[in-house]
Amino acid sequence: MKRLLRDEGGFAVATAIMVIAIMIALGLATAAMVDTQSKLTGRERVKETAFNVSEAVLNAQAIQLSQTWPGQKVAGTGGPYPSQCIRTDTNVNCPDAASLASGFTGTDFSAGTGWTVSVRDNVGAAASYYNKATLDSTACPAASGTMTPCTWDSNADGAMWVRASSVVGAETRTVVALVKLDLVSEQFPQNTITSGKFRTTNSGKKVIVDTKGCAAVGAPVGGCKSQRAAPVVVRCAATPPYTRANTCMGFDQNKGQVSPPDSVQTGFTGRALPVNAVDDFRRRAKALGTYYASGCPASLTGQVVFIENGNCSYTGGTFNSAASPGLVVINTGTLNLGGNVTYYGVIYAANAQNVTGDVITLGGTATIQGAIAVEGGGAVVAGSSKLNIVYDPAATANLFGYGATAEVSQNTFRELPAGQ
Repeated sequence: MKRLLRDEGGFAVATAIMVIAIMIALGLATAAMVDTQSKLTGRERVKETAFNVSEAVLNAQAIQLSQTWPGQKVAGTGGPYPSQCIRTDTNVNCPDAASLASGFTGTDFSAGTGWTVSVRDNVGAAASYYNKATLDSTACPAASGTMTPCTWDSNADGAMWVRASSVVGAETRTVVALVKLDLVSEQFPQNTITSGKFRTTNSGKKVIVDTKGCAAVGAPVGGCKSQRAAPVVVRCAATPPYTRANTCMGFDQNKGQVSPPDSVQTGFTGRALPVNAVDDFRRRAKALGTYYASGCPASLTGQVVFIENGNCSYTGGTFNSAASPGLVVINTGTLNLGGNVTYYGVIYAANAQNVTGDVITLGGTATIQGAIAVEGGGAVVAGSSKLNIVYDPAATANLFGYGATAEVSQNTFRELPAGQ
């Protein structure tokens, strides 16, 4: 019996050693698995941080595009963006690194976190689908010659590709999106003239203002561009009959100078366009390369020509066409058209100088086919040796500016594979 007990005691020790070995093996396996999972979790966190940084950089560049859209460099203003921005760049058209860094407080983001961002026009084979190699090698017109890559809105469609990439730890994430300015339709009043005052300087018995567009280029034979008269509307107060001596509505009504002679209205109290429309037009002109911060352009041809500050005078030339009318905006200043000038489109004076004198003046044989508007008490003056102002509803139908915010175009945001 005693020997049997001794034999059983040896068996118990062996069993215990086996159980302990199994437990140690399980513990080591569990520890290894936990370590692996921790590393995978840490890597996933770093990858997520890299993605978040890239997305933040892209959004910051979109905000910068809202503030300064990359337009053709004209008269010392505007111009293309840098070919690339990195975290240490201080160019005004690059995202602000300090502002971006303030949005990340995690342990993975540090002073060593790098990012790059580039802006490219949606041109050529990459117009609708991003391809880095294609866009980096595609040229576009520049202020002189061409530029490669194209970093301004050369096709004037209010859309630019933005590519942002960041490196956090050993992880790189790259995203891209088409950032667009909203094309805003501006509702122009259906008037031939909208102003503070109106007068003619001609005493002849003839039509100076045609409010139905019967004499317009493109009018149907024997008909007019408009079935209803687009009136001459002023903000001052006056009562008919109107004569050239009237300081508010100064024309000879009995001589048919405004046709039809009763297509006039006084006492208007509103604006021709809302204040924000001026900003919308300014942004679009900058994108088109037809924005002038001071002085007068050589030509008034263009979809939107914006004169920030200038007293401009032209005595010859044809600007735009009946088929493709344009828009001239004078924010501060005056415009005088004389000689044989022909302008197709809308002339709009914001009258930021807030004068009550003459703002738009037509003389000689100058003709505007379209419409005119002056804000405030500014006056429109017409009266030369022929018809001066011919209404054309086509000129006021398609006036567009760019909205204040550049946004990511729907369904264009995506993550790029390595190398793109």
